[in-house]
Amino acid sequence: VVVRGLLSTFSSLVTPAQRRRWLRLIPLLCLTGAIEAAAAGLVFVLIKITSDPGYVHELRPVAAAFELLPWSSPQAIVFAYGAFLVLFFLLRSALLVFVTHAEAGAAADTTAALSTRMLSAYLTSPFAPHLRKNASDLAYGATTAVDRVVAHGMHAAVQVLAEVLVGLGLATFLVVVAPLTTLLTAGVLGVLVAVALRLTKRWSLHWGERREHLGRRAEKDLQQSLGGIREIKILGRERYFLDAFASAQLEMARTRRVHGTIATMPRIAIETIFVCCLVLVVALVTVRGEPGDDVIALLGTYTYAGFRFIPSANRLMLYMDLLRGS
Repeated sequence: VVVRGLLSTFSSLVTPAQRRRWLRLIPLLCLTGAIEAAAAGLVFVLIKITSDPGYVHELRPVAAAFELLPWSSPQAIVFAYGAFLVLFFLLRSALLVFVTHAEAGAAADTTAALSTRMLSAYLTSPFAPHLRKNASDLAYGATTAVDRVVAHGMHAAVQVLAEVLVGLGLATFLVVVAPLTTLLTAGVLGVLVAVALRLTKRWSLHWGERREHLGRRAEKDLQQSLGGIREIKILGRERYFLDAFASAQLEMARTRRVHGTIATMPRIAIETIFVCCLVLVVALVTVRGEPGDDVIALLGTYTYAGFRFIPSANRLMLYMDLLRGS
């Protein structure tokens, strides 16, 4: 619901050209998800051929390429495949940097354009409405509010989509390699993560809204105090405004502390949940009596998936929190 409302509001604010620029990011995000699935597969193959170099001949596309090499010893196969894997990850890194640059560029340019349009609307509007509005509120709307809508809103929504696609890419490969184990583990992981999100969602939303409200009030009070500094000094009311601002900052500090703690809780929960799921994977493959080499390859792939999934899940929680507060 939050994302749907945000997309509707954002679409009404931006120009058609800016809207198309954001839509062009979707194919790039899908490509990153596919790249992550391929990366997990290549890591799985590396672990397999480390213990059994002959496994490379069971993979038709890879086997055809290795048959063209002038050497065929087990050590040479492992080294050649390792070099190929390093090259693949270098290309993957270049792609991720390009996608990140495209996302950041879209967010930065949209923020600049919206802020300029907001100020243009203020300057060209009739004078009478300005008498009913505070200058600090107008300044907040043209700067901080626009940044929140774009950076904490639309950009966060794009990042949520990116992290979901990365997770789907990793899950797709794991389902292909070990369907039953992956589905059972994913079911347990999904339930535990959903519970963690459910427990923190309401608190995060409440304290995020309170932090936003206090931040706007503090900025407004500060601008009014500095704007009326002459009258304040003439009347000798410096202590009154200082005490009021200090009280507001103490309340703001408490809100930041509580909100920051709540925002960190899902990350800690996800790390613990992943370790529990890894233990579950070990138990499942042990009960099924999988061969030792297959167990090592599977556990190595799950470890790599966890290495990618835990930061991805943490970023997903962070961006979801930003969406709730935007």
